[in-house]
Amino acid sequence: MYFVDVDRCEFSAVDDPAKGDGGNGDDSLDGGANYNFLDPTGSYRLHMENPYNRAVARQCLRRWQIIQDSISFPDTFYEIRHDGVSLSSFELDEENVWQLPNAGMLTYTAVYWFLVDSSCAWKCLQPQ
Repeated sequence: MYFVDVDRCEFSAVDDPAKGDGGNGDDSLDGGANYNFLDPTGSYRLHMENPYNRAVARQCLRRWQIIQDSISFPDTFYEIRHDGVSLSSFELDEENVWQLPNAGMLTYTAVYWFLVDSSCAWKCLQPQ
């Protein structure tokens, strides 16, 4: 069973070509990032002014929380940057909500190893 919690999300423009990203990440403040609930593995470019984009980032972090005992944060999230500045992690507040920037551009790549195609050998997928 899957649960959708978009945490303070006000609107979404996913799959809306007029507002979407044209396949190149979120190029507008109105656009929505493409997020796949079954496998969120991918590279993200999120305008954090957009509540939907903040919800996408939080959802990626929640997916990692599920597997954090098996896969470390650095083995899941790569090249995290906020307005070009490298970040190493995010913090949870007292209500267990991930604290993210409310403005600027957040970029990262997330790889959820347990969801990667099972036809590939586990050892070939591990980060070097």
